[in-house]
Amino acid sequence: MRRAAVEYLRDQLKLLYAQKPDTGIGFNMNRMAGETRTTQGGDRSRHNCKTVACLAGWTYGLMTPTGRPRRKPISGKKLCADCEDMDFGLYAAWALDLNIVEAKELFYPKGVSGWNVISIRSAITTLNKLLRTGRVDWSHAA
Repeated sequence: MRRAAVEYLRDQLKLLYAQKPDTGIGFNMNRMAGETRTTQGGDRSRHNCKTVACLAGWTYGLMTPTGRPRRKPISGKKLCADCEDMDFGLYAAWALDLNIVEAKELFYPKGVSGWNVISIRSAITTLNKLLRTGRVDWSHAA
């Protein structure tokens, strides 16, 4: 795991929880990236953003493949367009330096029914658990 990258993702989600992002990208674990109006559960950040993304989509929008912050985050429109041609899960696994099992567990929460109801606070908690234990644990969101 690339600790600094996971911390950066967590910290950006904390900012999203506190205020509407400049990128206009909200949060929904049920969608890699897409328009809020076509996403079951809408924007879970509470800011009614036009675009939503899951942890993998947020990682793609915020970081380079080496896990460093982009100079400028990707816009919601570009994020949606890129989602058509890119495997965000694979990209995010690379950027966060996760093995395939860790990536699958982080981006496809096992044991949680209805990923669209996962709150941004639950995602932050999962990232904190990953940083603390080295394991992905969504049990608090079930």
